[in-house]
Amino acid sequence: MFFRNLIRLLIIILFCFSIFGNVSLDDYEIIDEKMKNFGLIEKDLNFKKDFSSNDSFLFKLADTLLNSPLLLVQKREFYLDSIVELKFLKDKKNLYENFTNPFDLIDAYTKDVNEILREKIKINVDKSKDILQLIPLLFFEESLSYIYKGRIEQSFGLNIDTNSLKVDSLITYSYFVDPDFDRIKILTDQFKAKITEFFIKGIFYPVDTFLSNGRLFVGDIYSNNYYDEYDFIIDLGGDDKYVNSCGVIYPYTNRVKFIIDFDGNDQYISTDSFKVSFGSINGVTFLYDLSGNDIYITSNFSLGAAFIGYSQLYDISGNDYYRSGFFSQGAAYYGRGELIDLSGNDIYHSSAFSQGFGFVKGCGILVDSSGDDNYTSGTFFKHTPLLENDYLSMSQGFGFGLRPRTCGGIGILADYKGNDNYFSSVFGQGGSYWHSIGLLFDFSGNDYYTSAQYAQGSGIHLSTGGLFDYSGDDSYFSRFGPSQGEGHDFAYGLLIDQKGDDNYTVSGGQGVGLNNSVGILLDKKGNDSYFTREKLANGDVNEARGFSGIGLFIDCEGNDFYSKSGSRDSISWINRYYGFGIDVGFVEEKKEPDTFIVRNDYPIEKIFEISSEWAVRDNFYKVQKARRILLERENESARFILDKKISTDNGLELEAINFFFKNCSDSLKDKIVQKLQKIEDKKTKKNIIYALSQMKYNPSFNVLKESLRNPDYKIKELVVYAIGELDTTVDLTFLIDNFDKGSYRLKVEIVEAMRKHKFDRVEYFVKKIDSENERIVRQAISNYLSEFSSTLRYIQNVGELKNYEEYITIYKLISNKKFKYLIKMNKEYLEKISKIEKDDNTSIKGLKRSIAVLIEKNDN
Repeated sequence: MFFRNLIRLLIIILFCFSIFGNVSLDDYEIIDEKMKNFGLIEKDLNFKKDFSSNDSFLFKLADTLLNSPLLLVQKREFYLDSIVELKFLKDKKNLYENFTNPFDLIDAYTKDVNEILREKIKINVDKSKDILQLIPLLFFEESLSYIYKGRIEQSFGLNIDTNSLKVDSLITYSYFVDPDFDRIKILTDQFKAKITEFFIKGIFYPVDTFLSNGRLFVGDIYSNNYYDEYDFIIDLGGDDKYVNSCGVIYPYTNRVKFIIDFDGNDQYISTDSFKVSFGSINGVTFLYDLSGNDIYITSNFSLGAAFIGYSQLYDISGNDYYRSGFFSQGAAYYGRGELIDLSGNDIYHSSAFSQGFGFVKGCGILVDSSGDDNYTSGTFFKHTPLLENDYLSMSQGFGFGLRPRTCGGIGILADYKGNDNYFSSVFGQGGSYWHSIGLLFDFSGNDYYTSAQYAQGSGIHLSTGGLFDYSGDDSYFSRFGPSQGEGHDFAYGLLIDQKGDDNYTVSGGQGVGLNNSVGILLDKKGNDSYFTREKLANGDVNEARGFSGIGLFIDCEGNDFYSKSGSRDSISWINRYYGFGIDVGFVEEKKEPDTFIVRNDYPIEKIFEISSEWAVRDNFYKVQKARRILLERENESARFILDKKISTDNGLELEAINFFFKNCSDSLKDKIVQKLQKIEDKKTKKNIIYALSQMKYNPSFNVLKESLRNPDYKIKELVVYAIGELDTTVDLTFLIDNFDKGSYRLKVEIVEAMRKHKFDRVEYFVKKIDSENERIVRQAISNYLSEFSSTLRYIQNVGELKNYEEYITIYKLISNKKFKYLIKMNKEYLEKISKIEKDDNTSIKGLKRSIAVLIEKNDN
């Protein structure tokens, strides 16, 4: 299960400390050193909280961090990579790699996901219906919850007695759910990678059809409107509008839905706050938008929100606008919900419980990879009676449990680049409440963090909250505490700012252990200012239940300002016996990083071994250095590779080999070409041919051409692929001789090679597309023919069009601005073939309409 996976990862950390990268280990060393200055050891950070140990809904990782607070300091990036990217759980191979038909692929994916859901969720249909009635009790007071329940009854035609249903009923049902949906995420990512291959080259075919597990619609490159009648939508372009789409509410809808949109400035809209769209309840949904400046204006339970199940929103590019209700933008209850945005200056606005929100045994994630972003949450639920003019946020990396019934989950917000603004009201920004974990990571930029209370690295009631900012001149403002590295009531709060001239303002103190808790604030570099106005200061505690927690405040470097008279630059202080503060210049010890030493005189075997390591994070520089040495010693390297390693089946070694031959001198490139002429071993031949395809070494053409005589069909396919990658103007007529007797994959590679070389055999392939039986081959031929204006002339001589790909070819040709003139020249023919006949199937009808539209547009 998800939570058990986290514990297994924790065990890996404890027993394999030296294996994984310790990017933040220096933070641990600083805190450990300063604690020793005060006579403290790590064990002193523990505090009495063992009354929770027998709770059947205990979140064990949250409890572990409470017992070992510095573990989060050391291994926070490991947690981030493990939970967000599932690096240590991913399969090496895409299970869907060998599919050649998108319909079969969709059926396989939805079948696999449904099987996992049946395995993980042991809730019958009646109880699944009850869950819809129970959800309002989690978020609303009693009077409002009945209004919400009434709307649900109206929407789904329910006629059941709901008076006996209580929150405890939902908790009881949850016993029958295994919240580990990581496997579904892995399958979904693999499915997306494969399904896009079928469509990425342009128009595939507009189609409306029913598959085994739902209704599929494939749209064209023009602007379309979509509603909730489709389970699966793949749109190839245009500025599209999706209304109340892709919402899973099982058992009232199919259990798996998705949208894939390739291009365009799109709108994703919900028209009713009670309508679940772009999210899932008791099922799986994902939205994959590859390009465009998109607008998402949706209701509650949307935009990567999963209530028992899995939901993902993945936006690759564009300046996007996200506005949604509560439980949205990467939120989860007994499941995994994620919103991932890879680029652009984005705006995120939600009412509450969002933007990386982990509810009961849920993992809620929001990742933004780049851009100057704005995050706002807290506009709906008033925080009465405590702060009647402020709102609950529970967002921006927040974990939340149902006190006192059950633990919460883990909420993560990670922003990698840009100057960002974070606005939350009460509870947010790397915070947590009741047996939960909330984390916020910001890796660069000048950032503003603004909140009302319980924020910015605060843990509340047996939970852990952390905020980690890695660079930039930042501003932290919280009107009230606990905030800014503060734990409250058997909890742990942590704030670490790596560098920059920062400003901290809060009514209470910073680095405070309140009511038997641990609070730590570490600011490593920069000229900083700290403002507080209440009794609590920088590094402070209070006494409750007969004992104190620990408050630790550390500023390592810079010319700093404090509003409290007891705190000053370059001194240390103690508040109420167990509150410790220190401001002192920090000089980092210069240690030679042994793990990155790569000496030029290492044996070539060792250099190659390092060159074949995984080039990630800091290890990237080590691998790159080793590969540079391979090139400096290129003659020795070439002998070693050709004698010892050219037959390898290790993917990382092949990557190192390809790098070497791509960048070595031409004389050594000739050696690998000569090796291909002499070698008989099939595996070695394949490795060399693949290396040549990556090298794009034109002098290898004649040898590659000769290798086409090899009877092994896999070798033939690789040879043709390698020829296609060359930048030459050679005669490729010889490839035609292999077309009719080749496998479908060989045929595809032949057509692709000719397309890349723009080698004109249009007349031949116009006849082939008319008679070819394999759809995948016809599609490849269509891609080829659509790049030659003469295609339309030859295709008219064939006679009646026999298959769908012929229509695709014509449509792609005349929709290309470069060939727009063909519409006028061939208008009579185009009008003839675009007339819809009684026997036309749905797909051909769709393309005929599209062709007719182009003719009409050209006339106007």
